[in-house]
Amino acid sequence: MSLLRLDSICAYPELVGTSAEQLLQRYGAQRRVRVCAEVHDDLRQLEVQFDAAPWFARASEDEIRALRGIGWGGNYEADDVARFFEDRHPEIGALMLFCRTACRVGFECHIDENRAMQWLRLHRPQLWAQFVRNDEDLRGWIIETRDFEKPHPMTTAIRVMDQ
Repeated sequence: MSLLRLDSICAYPELVGTSAEQLLQRYGAQRRVRVCAEVHDDLRQLEVQFDAAPWFARASEDEIRALRGIGWGGNYEADDVARFFEDRHPEIGALMLFCRTACRVGFECHIDENRAMQWLRLHRPQLWAQFVRNDEDLRGWIIETRDFEKPHPMTTAIRVMDQ
């Protein structure tokens, strides 16, 4: 019985034996990081969980700074994130319609800080570094974070150095 070798049938033999990490580095592809968020009406009758990464991708640094400045949720800056998805996400659109018509109540949006910081670390490293450098609570402390650059879940500790 003869065994087929993968490198003899692969259309791109130079990729055989190449790890995913090497491919990411070579071709500049970036991992997808979900920015978990939720929006709910003030009566808490409806709640929608969603990925806010598309908002972060188009937001200006000032908009992201303002969102961070309010603690990632519960104020107008976070509401703008939910409004961005009103026409793009059917469930959020339905929640907004419910708030405006059925109950005439407000809504509140919250973004997961850890996931937002992971997204920033990967896609806007300069802004992420500014946030870490300027945060008195982070300087000089050990921070546990989920290592999102590994293919498997793993908790690591990183030390944020004083600058």
